[in-house]
Formats: sequence, structure tokens, C-alpha cells
Amino acid sequence: EEVEEADDLRARMAPERMRSSVRLWARLIDLFLLQWVVSVVILATGWMDATELLTRPHLGVQLLPAALLVLLEAFTISALGTTPGKWLLRIRVHADAGGKIPLSISFYRALTVWWRGVGLWIVPLNILMMALAQASLLRTGKTPWDRACGLHLTYGKVDKNRIFLLVGIFILMLTVMVFAFNEQMVEAVEAQRQQD
Repeated sequence: EEVEEADDLRARMAPERMRSSVRLWARLIDLFLLQWVVSVVILATGWMDATELLTRPHLGVQLLPAALLVLLEAFTISALGTTPGKWLLRIRVHADAGGKIPLSISFYRALTVWWRGVGLWIVPLNILMMALAQASLLRTGKTPWDRACGLHLTYGKVDKNRIFLLVGIFILMLTVMVFAFNEQMVEAVEAQRQQD
């Protein structure tokens, strides 16, 4: 009987374990998209050249996309119930009571995720916070921030079209960086080689 209970527990936990990895991938896609936008803006405005951007990490440049992610997530979840990364992976955020998620709740959720979910992206704090969030998700079926905000997520099946779209977006982003900033990128790689 203990074996049956253990099998039952594993069967119930498997979907949540899968879902937590999909949630993390959605967040990483959002962060990657924002990092790309910030990099393009920095390079296009001449605030930093590619050599400086790639060889001398600047704390503000590294934190800016993560901070912008809080705002993007708050606004898009309030308005659309999803973010670009969540949309690609067919995740939607819903209010337990139904209806639209107020911006204040969505903003609180985004801030709480940034702190309690990913530990401000500071290693090793982020590893600890992600492990605690994962444990809560597996134990209760909700993350602490969704429970506190009265929210739940639904998950759709990610079809081949979404995967092709994701790959296409990545190729487009890479192409823009290579063609728009090719000369700066070559100089940055050469500068990095000289430093090594």
C-alpha cells in the first residue's frame, strides 16, 4: 500500500514539476527578449558600443532588463493575462475570482516573483529562492505569489507552430544583431581576444 501511495504522489507531482520548468522557460524567454531590446537600444543610441557592452559588464545594463521585466509582466498580465514568453508557451494567469487582474495585484505579483521566485537573479540567492518556490508549487499546487494574489495559471499544449515561431524569433533577433551591428560585434570580439 505504501508503494501505491508513493506512485500516486509521484503521478500528482509530475505535472507540477513539468509546469514549473515551463514557467521558468517562459520567464527566461521574457528576460532574453528584454535583454535583446535593451542591447539594441544601447547600441543604436551609441550609449555604449558593442566592445564595451560585451567586454565590460555594467551592473546597470545587466539589471535593467530584469527591472523592466517587472513592469512588462505587471502590465501584460493585467491587460492580457500573459506575457510574451508565457504566450509562446501557452500559459495564462487568471484571477481565482474571475475577471480581469487589477494592475496593482499584477504589479505585486511581479515584484514578489522577482524577490521570492528568482531571488533578484543573484547567485546563490536565486537558486535557494527557486528551490523554495518549487517546493511550494509541488506541495500546494501554487506558488506563494499566486496564492497570495488569488491567482492561478492554466497551461495549454505547446504545438509545433509555437516552437517554430520561437525559433524564428530567435533567428530574427540574431540576424538583426549581426547585420545591424556587425562592425561593432567584430571589434568587440577582437578586443576580447586581445584581453585574453
